[in-house]
Amino acid sequence: MAIVSISRQVGSLGDEIARTLAAELNYKLVGREDFAQLAEKYDPDFAIKIKKIEREEPLGFFERLFFSTPVYHSLYEAIVFELASRRQVIILGRGSQIVLRDIHQVFRVRVVAPMHIRVIHLREMHSMSTDNALEYIRRHDQSRRALIRQIFDEDPKAWRLYDMVLNTAFMDTRAGVNILKKAIEEVIRLQPMEEAVRVLKGLSLGKLVEARIRQEILPTQDVEVLGDTDGTVTLMGHLSATEDIRRAEEVAAAYPGVAKVVNKIQPSVLIFGY
Repeated sequence: MAIVSISRQVGSLGDEIARTLAAELNYKLVGREDFAQLAEKYDPDFAIKIKKIEREEPLGFFERLFFSTPVYHSLYEAIVFELASRRQVIILGRGSQIVLRDIHQVFRVRVVAPMHIRVIHLREMHSMSTDNALEYIRRHDQSRRALIRQIFDEDPKAWRLYDMVLNTAFMDTRAGVNILKKAIEEVIRLQPMEEAVRVLKGLSLGKLVEARIRQEILPTQDVEVLGDTDGTVTLMGHLSATEDIRRAEEVAAAYPGVAKVVNKIQPSVLIFGY
């Protein structure tokens, strides 16, 4: 059992490889509905807004402003951690390769192909003309890069985000699936999955508490919450008022699933220079 994140260029066969791989391994292919269900559970307003990213449409100014809001950023990461903790999952894109980059048990793949190959695939699969395929690829690539940079301040092309970059220039779906199957076998051999599940559930709890603190006290990026496998959450960062620091601890302690709160939030110190 493994946790797989697949990022892909449109027209690279990434979607076809992911679907076939999930079916043959009997893994859950995590998609829009799964994100939407957890979003609805955590925050109905967030569920409404997340539909934009789930349809992979370009975001307008309002949506970009929304996703730069720390409280919703925390909720989004909580969703990714929760979905990954279910194991036997393949998460298609959605920034999961970035959110999960520090989890060694997650196998992060990027599927790419040269432009002319991507055009050929779109022409064959969707009956597009060459010009339409080129324009579709250009717009899609541009919007996805902008979205990832806006939300995560990362470039989806950065090689450090992946364990494998699979170039399908001279491959078909079957070849891609076979290569990933073998790689997943090695990930399972090398990495303890049970530990990953506990860690991911702890991280998800931490992000949920982080979102609640940001929602009830101050929508600031200066507070971070780390969750542990035993229900302990550690509060870190800075708040300007002592009352806010105390309140943050109360909010965290009241959150379902929290067993212990370690409060390391420090008072903000204003330094005046010249």
